[in-house]
Amino acid sequence: HELNDLLVASTGLDTSLAHILALAIEFTGMDRGAIQLLDEDTSRLHIAVHKGLSAAFVDHFRFGACEAVSHQSAEDHNRVVIGDVSEHPVLQGTPNLDVILSEGIRSLQATALVSHRGKKVGMLSTAGPQPGTPPEDALRRLDLLAWIAGDFIERANAERQLRRSEARLSAIFAEAEAGLSEISIDGKFRRVNETLCRLLGRTKEDLMELGVEDVTAPEDLPATLEAFRQLKEIGKPVSLDKRYVRPDGTRVWANSTVSLLEVDSNQAPMILAVTIDLTERKQSEAALRESREHLQRVMESVRDHAIIILDAEGVITGWNPGAAAIFGFSEEEAIGQPGAMIFTPEDQMTGAPEKEMETARISGHANDERWHLRKNGQRFWVSGVMSPLSD
Repeated sequence: HELNDLLVASTGLDTSLAHILALAIEFTGMDRGAIQLLDEDTSRLHIAVHKGLSAAFVDHFRFGACEAVSHQSAEDHNRVVIGDVSEHPVLQGTPNLDVILSEGIRSLQATALVSHRGKKVGMLSTAGPQPGTPPEDALRRLDLLAWIAGDFIERANAERQLRRSEARLSAIFAEAEAGLSEISIDGKFRRVNETLCRLLGRTKEDLMELGVEDVTAPEDLPATLEAFRQLKEIGKPVSLDKRYVRPDGTRVWANSTVSLLEVDSNQAPMILAVTIDLTERKQSEAALRESREHLQRVMESVRDHAIIILDAEGVITGWNPGAAAIFGFSEEEAIGQPGAMIFTPEDQMTGAPEKEMETARISGHANDERWHLRKNGQRFWVSGVMSPLSD
């Protein structure tokens, strides 16, 4: 009971393990011992605390006193009791026996530390200077002590892993190039990183007083609420492009992906939002759209010259009114057809269309001075040029 009180109030693992080891030594009537913890990454035991063992001994058994015996016990979830180490078959003929005897150890026991869930977490070993074994009632007390210790170590390991995970998450959260936020199920900001603050033009303190609705453009609010509804009903991540409103009224395009965060059963669900600035992409899309519209206007306004656009395979993708007037094919008839259809049969046979395209790719342009065909089969002389279009 006193040990339980100590463990509850403990702030350090080593101090708690030292209390446990001291009791184990007292129970078994021995004078020294060690507690080994299992490293989950390597599945090996290492000495966490010890009492009465020399530095040379601990250094020799850097993965725990009587490693072979300890591993045997840990794997069996059992206990090994050795009344006389000099007669134990596992130690006979090994360098370990000499080190153990030179330490003045003649008897030892190793008890596996297993949590109440059956998870192996370490070993509890004690040793004495005289041959002999602990009495049965001492071993029963040791079993209870090992159960308490195993449960405590598992809990301590879980807390340590949680702290490490939280530290890693906090570092990722703070340094991420994307805007990150934790949002309550009713849409209120509960945690935000600096990237999101810069994107929205607000401080962390400001955002902590606001919700998603407060920073979303009114015209995009219905789609945002629908995304949250789908997330809560289906549970799968939802992504959407939307506009956010900054305090000065300017708007910024961003893509936000929302997903549910796993939380304890006694906590309300949380939402993780990953927000990426789309301003440059939207500007590029607008510039591209304007460029295409400008090109289309140019093509449509030129009626006394044929402007034909081909893809990389030589298929017609653009056909202006001038081309329709000169060649006689409507835009609907020309789009999707090979550009070679306006070349004479003999030029098609010699691969003239392909040669012109290749010359244009290599040198930047190719002169098109040759006979061509109209839709009605009439031949006429053309003076033109073929040039590559860069994307």
